[in-house]
Amino acid sequence: MPLNFLAGSNVSGSGENKDRVNLVGNPFANIPSTGTLAVYYFNPAAFAKPPSGSFGNLGRDALYGPGLGTVDYSMFKNFPIFGERIKGQFRAEIFNLFNRTNWAPPNATLTSASFGEMTATRNAGSAPGLGFAEPRNIQLALKIIY
Repeated sequence: MPLNFLAGSNVSGSGENKDRVNLVGNPFANIPSTGTLAVYYFNPAAFAKPPSGSFGNLGRDALYGPGLGTVDYSMFKNFPIFGERIKGQFRAEIFNLFNRTNWAPPNATLTSASFGEMTATRNAGSAPGLGFAEPRNIQLALKIIY
């Protein structure tokens, strides 16, 4: 997903509070560690507040956030119950087989204390473990086909 970096204040004087930041370095070089559970996605020192009366030199959605990916795997076995009319099926399904961490986009507001940090995974506000890109889930099912 694209990231829209905001200055976090009305630098331009337009009153919209949507002013962007100045890019002053390589955002993906020298990424610091937090020492906490949060993870930095970019180097916050690569961004600066634009001069008063300007909008910032970084365009809208110029950089992209962390990728999203998952590998799902399923296997099933059909077996007869009563001849050929009624069958059973045993299913085993594994979602996010390799248990990849899929981070939510980092905080991209310059004035925020957590600027550049990723503090949650995708779908963190919904039911944990349910939905696309969640931690590994395994489900077993028995199905009757008639």
